Amino acid sequence: MSVDGLVMTIMIVDDNAYIRNLIREILESRYEIIECADGAEAIEKYRAVSCEWVIMDVVMKPVDGLEALQKIRSFDPNARIIIMTQFDDEKVRRRATLSGAVAFLSKRDIVRLEEIIL
Repeated sequence: MSVDGLVMTIMIVDDNAYIRNLIREILESRYEIIECADGAEAIEKYRAVSCEWVIMDVVMKPVDGLEALQKIRSFDPNARIIIMTQFDDEKVRRRATLSGAVAFLSKRDIVRLEEIIL
Protein backbone atom coordinates (compact mmCIF):
# COMPACT_ATOMS: atom_id res chain seq x y z
CA MET A 1 0.00 0.00 0.00
CA SER A 2 1.11 3.53 -0.53
CA VAL A 3 0.38 6.95 0.79
CA ASP A 4 0.65 9.61 -1.93
CA GLY A 5 2.60 7.17 -4.12
CA LEU A 6 5.06 6.27 -1.36
CA VAL A 7 5.26 2.79 0.14
CA MET A 8 4.11 2.68 3.76
CA THR A 9 6.64 1.55 6.34
CA ILE A 10 5.68 -0.87 9.07
CA MET A 11 7.86 -1.63 12.09
CA ILE A 12 7.61 -5.14 13.52
CA VAL A 13 8.75 -5.39 17.14
CA ASP A 14 9.02 -8.88 18.64
CA ASP A 15 11.81 -10.72 20.43
CA ASN A 16 10.83 -13.90 18.58
CA ALA A 17 12.54 -13.95 15.15
CA TYR A 18 10.07 -16.58 13.91
CA ILE A 19 7.10 -14.26 14.59
CA ARG A 20 8.87 -11.28 12.99
CA ASN A 21 9.55 -13.42 9.93
CA LEU A 22 5.94 -14.61 9.78
CA ILE A 23 4.60 -11.05 9.92
CA ARG A 24 7.18 -9.97 7.34
CA GLU A 25 6.01 -12.73 4.98
CA ILE A 26 2.40 -11.56 5.34
CA LEU A 27 3.15 -7.88 4.73
CA GLU A 28 6.39 -7.43 2.76
CA SER A 29 4.84 -7.66 -0.69
CA ARG A 30 2.85 -4.48 0.00
CA TYR A 31 4.83 -2.56 2.63
CA GLU A 32 8.38 -1.64 3.56
CA ILE A 33 9.30 -3.53 6.73
CA ILE A 34 11.62 -2.58 9.60
CA GLU A 35 12.32 -5.14 12.32
CA CYS A 36 13.26 -4.67 15.97
CA ALA A 37 13.95 -7.35 18.57
CA ASP A 38 12.81 -5.37 21.64
CA GLY A 39 11.15 -2.19 22.84
CA ALA A 40 14.38 -0.27 23.39
CA GLU A 41 15.45 -0.85 19.80
CA ALA A 42 11.96 0.15 18.61
CA ILE A 43 12.06 3.47 20.47
CA GLU A 44 15.45 4.28 18.99
CA LYS A 45 14.52 3.29 15.42
CA TYR A 46 11.13 5.01 15.59
CA ARG A 47 12.85 8.30 16.39
CA ALA A 48 15.13 7.85 13.36
CA VAL A 49 12.75 6.38 10.78
CA SER A 50 9.28 7.45 9.80
CA CYS A 51 6.80 4.57 10.21
CA GLU A 52 3.11 4.60 9.45
CA TRP A 53 2.43 1.58 11.69
CA VAL A 54 4.12 -0.33 14.51
CA ILE A 55 3.20 -3.92 15.35
CA MET A 56 4.48 -4.57 18.87
CA ASP A 57 4.71 -7.61 21.11
CA VAL A 58 4.21 -7.11 24.86
CA VAL A 59 6.63 -9.46 26.60
CA MET A 60 10.20 -8.43 25.71
CA LYS A 61 13.36 -7.46 27.59
CA PRO A 62 14.91 -5.07 28.45
CA VAL A 63 11.98 -2.80 27.47
CA ASP A 64 8.55 -4.40 27.09
CA GLY A 65 6.03 -3.44 24.45
CA LEU A 66 3.73 -1.45 26.73
CA GLU A 67 6.59 0.70 28.01
CA ALA A 68 7.83 1.22 24.44
CA LEU A 69 4.28 2.12 23.37
CA GLN A 70 4.07 4.78 26.07
CA LYS A 71 7.50 6.23 25.23
CA ILE A 72 6.82 6.37 21.50
CA ARG A 73 3.42 7.99 22.06
CA SER A 74 5.05 10.53 24.43
CA PHE A 75 7.07 12.01 21.56
CA ASP A 76 4.63 11.13 18.76
CA PRO A 77 1.04 11.21 20.01
CA ASN A 78 -0.16 10.23 16.53
CA ALA A 79 1.85 6.99 16.40
CA ARG A 80 -0.31 4.10 15.22
CA ILE A 81 0.69 1.09 17.29
CA ILE A 82 -0.92 -2.33 17.24
CA ILE A 83 -0.23 -4.48 20.28
CA MET A 84 -0.01 -8.14 19.31
CA THR A 85 0.56 -10.78 21.95
CA GLN A 86 -0.07 -14.39 22.77
CA PHE A 87 -1.51 -13.33 26.16
CA ASP A 88 -5.04 -12.03 25.63
CA ASP A 89 -5.27 -10.67 29.16
CA GLU A 90 -7.94 -8.03 29.90
CA LYS A 91 -5.56 -6.07 32.17
CA VAL A 92 -2.91 -5.90 29.44
CA ARG A 93 -5.55 -5.01 26.83
CA ARG A 94 -6.85 -2.16 29.01
CA ARG A 95 -3.35 -0.83 29.71
CA ALA A 96 -2.50 -0.95 25.99
CA THR A 97 -5.72 0.88 25.08
CA LEU A 98 -5.22 3.53 27.76
CA SER A 99 -1.63 4.00 26.57
CA GLY A 100 -2.82 4.73 23.05
CA ALA A 101 -2.68 1.44 21.15
CA VAL A 102 -5.00 1.59 18.14
CA ALA A 103 -5.63 -2.16 18.24
CA PHE A 104 -4.94 -5.22 20.36
CA LEU A 105 -4.54 -8.47 18.50
CA SER A 106 -3.85 -12.04 19.57
CA LYS A 107 -0.99 -13.75 17.72
CA ARG A 108 -3.55 -16.43 16.82
CA ASP A 109 -5.24 -13.78 14.67
CA ILE A 110 -2.07 -12.66 12.88
CA VAL A 111 -3.77 -12.93 9.48
CA ARG A 112 -6.09 -10.03 10.47
CA LEU A 113 -3.19 -7.54 10.48
CA GLU A 114 -3.90 -6.22 7.01
CA GLU A 115 -7.56 -5.60 7.93
CA ILE A 116 -6.41 -3.27 10.69
CA ILE A 117 -3.69 -1.53 8.69
CA LEU A 118 -5.95 -0.83 5.73
